[in-house]
Amino acid sequence: MGIAIRTRESRSLECVLPIAASLGAGFFVYALLRLILNIDVFQWDLSAYYYGAEAFHRGTNPYDRSVMEALSGKSVQHFVYPPLLLYPLQLLRLFAYQSVSYGWLAMKLVAVLLLWQTWRKHFVNKENEALLLFVSTLGLNSTLFKDIHGGNISVFEELVLWGAFGVLLQGRVMLFALILAVLAQVKLLPIFFAFLPLVFEKCRHWSAVALTLVAAIVIFSLNYLLQPELTYEFFRRASTLDQRAPYNISALAFIKDLATWLAVPEGGSGKTMVNIVFLLWLVILGCVSLWVTEGYRYRAPAPDSRLVICFYCIVYGLMIPRLMNYSTILLIVPIVYLIIKLQAKALRTVAYSLVILSCNLVTDILSIGQGYVPLFTVLGFWFLYVVHMLSCSKRIDNAAIQQHGAQTP
Repeated sequence: MGIAIRTRESRSLECVLPIAASLGAGFFVYALLRLILNIDVFQWDLSAYYYGAEAFHRGTNPYDRSVMEALSGKSVQHFVYPPLLLYPLQLLRLFAYQSVSYGWLAMKLVAVLLLWQTWRKHFVNKENEALLLFVSTLGLNSTLFKDIHGGNISVFEELVLWGAFGVLLQGRVMLFALILAVLAQVKLLPIFFAFLPLVFEKCRHWSAVALTLVAAIVIFSLNYLLQPELTYEFFRRASTLDQRAPYNISALAFIKDLATWLAVPEGGSGKTMVNIVFLLWLVILGCVSLWVTEGYRYRAPAPDSRLVICFYCIVYGLMIPRLMNYSTILLIVPIVYLIIKLQAKALRTVAYSLVILSCNLVTDILSIGQGYVPLFTVLGFWFLYVVHMLSCSKRIDNAAIQQHGAQTP
């Protein structure tokens, strides 16, 4: 069931939201039709999956871009996934690339619909669909369409991850652990959520965390057993990734670009300084987030589990070293959910302003942030989450004090 929370919006925003959502839906349909009519130009990430599988089938190195380009006769993307993924990807090479392109797009659209239904079932009720549609289509530089546009597997990853969150909300912690362990075999970073059962409820599920980590390690070890050389190639290729905005909009990428802007020397001491700054960022962000969560969990008589999940999605987005512009699909619901929960009109206005600022049209007109505006939006929502969770704890403390005073003769 969706959360039955009515938004307390000003009348003007209540009128504008459906219009904005309709514009977003119209943009999505237009962009989708443009993609279908020019499908050979788009879905470039699909080329890595298709020709990576073909290279693996022929016994060559799928992590060597020149090998895949020799097979395709055109430019292709790097394959940067663990070797185990090459086995299920063999299904792609059974068909011509053109056919796979349309089939891949169709599967992604189905995944989007299922993802939308998962969001509605567990996090956003029907009354707030306009807000969800607006953020999904226009917010965070239209992240959802960027994934469809690029042909990445991110939307499939998000479908599984949000399904796992739904399982966790149902109290099936061990199943959540197993799903996460399998999901981490595609992209390693979601293993971050293995620790969610420790902050999810007042009862810590250490066994679930252990199961996730052990299962993930056991499954990943199959890469070494089955393809030891390709596993080495995978880590070698992954270590060379150094994308920046507008593609990689992570905090680490921003720190690196900031260091370049400040004329910090590359390599040597300059690289060490960047790593130290990023490490400090992780420590400060992690400690503050845990402190806020612990206060919220123990002071609230009935903490909102959905709020905690959404908060740590925001934390995840600010922590990971590689946050691609299509990966911010993960942050759509956390943004929507907090806007629904916020009561103070001033905070809601700030929240809407952050979303509007991250829209493609606005960022293109202002030409600001070198592509990092979505990152600043996420950071802004982290602050809003902190303020909201602290205010909930404070209200509870005040209520306890008033109750104690009333009972004192």
